[in-house]
Amino acid sequence: MTHTKTTTPAIDVLAMLGSFWAFECEDRGLLAAAVTANLVLLEQQHQNIDELIACQDRHSVPLYHTEHWLPIVLAEADGLEGYGWELPEAVIWLPSLQNRITEPSLTWRDGSDYVIENGKLVLTSDPFDNPLLPVSGGEIVLWAQRAQLQCTYMRDYYAPAIELPVMSPAQYKRCVNAIIDISMYGPSVTAVHVAIQAFHGLP
Repeated sequence: MTHTKTTTPAIDVLAMLGSFWAFECEDRGLLAAAVTANLVLLEQQHQNIDELIACQDRHSVPLYHTEHWLPIVLAEADGLEGYGWELPEAVIWLPSLQNRITEPSLTWRDGSDYVIENGKLVLTSDPFDNPLLPVSGGEIVLWAQRAQLQCTYMRDYYAPAIELPVMSPAQYKRCVNAIIDISMYGPSVTAVHVAIQAFHGLP
């Protein structure tokens, strides 16, 4: 899938700076690029703060950490059979991949242009044969928008001393909340029932 439309709302960053910067800066393109890059960083900082605020309540702790832009480096030498590459261990989901952050000329979507299987990114075509993906040093860089990464918010904030078997983040959160509820309010029939459901992964 290819397109030329930017994935972020069109913002006249120079106009936002005021007339001094908009009309006095000789290289307006460089200024716009610098401001846009800072906006991307601020957007991620805002996301990080939102997640920390959500951690103040154990019921609203995020299951995953969101990176607004995550570089995915594909080395030709590391390619697996069937256009596959190992992903960083923390990566859970990549909704889309682009050849650049602003005004991408190439966008791939999860489920149609690639899938994530057992920690591997499997593409439907060879990225090194795509003229829209520049190769440097035998590597291609794709940008994942709103990548979902593993995080340990629930354990770090509410369960540092609770040892549980390996389970999904959603089930882990339910189990920790069930344990805390029993510890705080006592082992009522309802609380025990909720805990049993959580530990067995029942709805």
